[in-house]
Amino acid sequence: MRKRDGLSGLAMVFGIAAAALQIYYWLTVGAVSDPTGLGALLGIEFSLLTMVEASIISLLVAVVLNIIGFFGNSRGLTIISFLFYLLALILMPFWGFMGIPSLILQFVAIFSMRSTLVERR
Repeated sequence: MRKRDGLSGLAMVFGIAAAALQIYYWLTVGAVSDPTGLGALLGIEFSLLTMVEASIISLLVAVVLNIIGFFGNSRGLTIISFLFYLLALILMPFWGFMGIPSLILQFVAIFSMRSTLVERR
């Protein structure tokens, strides 16, 4: 059995916490019950479609790939997970206090993991 990378596991914990926080805010705090007019309603819907939902989807994909990469000890999935974390952070910098540590941990984990393509001697 190969040794799993602890940094990727820690990034996974931060990613799960960030996804839970983002979904919580999206479902509770971000809900606007009475916008003032049609322009406000369209602006809210446009921002939800373009930034918030895209960021949540990117973050959830990153967390799922991080979990699979961590338990499968796959460097390729860790790299793809890092890219999705980066995309989610660019789309919604709101969760940066959890996203930036997760992003840094994934970046360091990529270089600390053994390559599955080329065997080291």
